Formats: sequence, C-alpha cells, structure tokens
Amino acid sequence: MPRLAAVATVLLAVASAFVLYAVTYETRRLEQHVAAQARTIEKTRLDIAVLRAERAYLARPERIEEMARKIGLGPIEPRQYEPLTAAGERHK
Repeated sequence: MPRLAAVATVLLAVASAFVLYAVTYETRRLEQHVAAQARTIEKTRLDIAVLRAERAYLARPERIEEMARKIGLGPIEPRQYEPLTAAGERHK
C-alpha cells in the first residue's frame, strides 16, 4: 500500500508540473496579447491626436477664406438675404 501511495504521489506531482507549465505558458501568451493591445491603443490615440491637429490646421478661417476667394466666393451681401416668410411662400 505505501508503494501505491508513492506512485500516486509521483504521478500527481508530474501531472501538477504539466498543468503548471500549461498555465504558465497560457499566462505568458495572454500577457503578450495584452501588451500588443496596449501598443495598438497607444498608437491609435497618437493617430487621433495627429488627425485632430491636422483638422484644426485645415479648418483655420484665414485658410478657408483664402481658398473661397480663389474660387470666387465672398461674404454674403444684404441683397442675398430673404425673409423667412417669403422663402416659405415661394416653395409652396
């Protein structure tokens, strides 16, 4: 009987070693996955910051005004305004 207990203990120790190895390997794999996701998130945040800065640069009023004048646009003149009641009647 003591010999059976010793064999069972050895088998249990070997099985525990395999389980521990598998859990350690899976943990490392998950840590690498989380690190990759964190890098992707940081890169995306930087891309968003660059795009916001670019949008702010491109939306500058003086730049838009210059481009509008090049294609013949200008400020709205008083003759272009129309009362709302007249606009509503015209579309009926």
